Amino acid sequence: MPLPVFDKQDDIPQAFRSEYEEKEGKWHPKPPPAPDVTKLQGALEKERTRAESEEAARKKAEKERDDLKRAKDATDRGISEEALQKIRDDEAKARKPIEDENAALKTENDKLKRTDRVRAEALKNGVMPDRIEDAMLLLDLRTELTKEGSIAVKDKSGSVTAEKLEDFLAKTFKTEKPWLYAGTGSSGSGAEGSDGGAGQNGYDPVAAGKKAAEEEKKQLGEKSLAFR
Repeated sequence: MPLPVFDKQDDIPQAFRSEYEEKEGKWHPKPPPAPDVTKLQGALEKERTRAESEEAARKKAEKERDDLKRAKDATDRGISEEALQKIRDDEAKARKPIEDENAALKTENDKLKRTDRVRAEALKNGVMPDRIEDAMLLLDLRTELTKEGSIAVKDKSGSVTAEKLEDFLAKTFKTEKPWLYAGTGSSGSGAEGSDGGAGQNGYDPVAAGKKAAEEEKKQLGEKSLAFR
């Protein structure tokens, strides 16, 4: 039941006065506070990740069950393991063109909806054009395309956050990787106030930034090899 409107503040029961505000000469109930969208988005992303993990586990379990059933049926019918393996190989060979096409479509969709947009937003928020490729190597690990087609931002551990892409590029990523941005004491196209030389006390922010970027690219390469 909605709270009533009062003509005077004194008419409002003392316990409820903090719930009212004056509008047009009368005292109306305050509207309920807006939900914390950031927390809701974070909870939604966590639930989506959980659901995707459960779906992947279910499909894996179903495949293992079907493989066991097929092996048992083959044994019961006198089909050798070699013949059964040939059937599996033939099926995999028949599926490969479709799987390759689906993978290509997924890659193209990801490029159009994620990579190209992340690149454009990074440049818009100050990443220097001559360092955008270095930035994209890192941003590829910090963003992902959701099922709804939006871009989710991940933290350094790979967990999805509720941070918006624009805020991440303008604040968080800039703080983490300042050498990629114009006007942050680094050199490159668009940089301000630096000639690329050593700064005070012999510290060279450009050299430090390049060294850090090279180290990160090396680590990325090692991670890529680990998954091959």
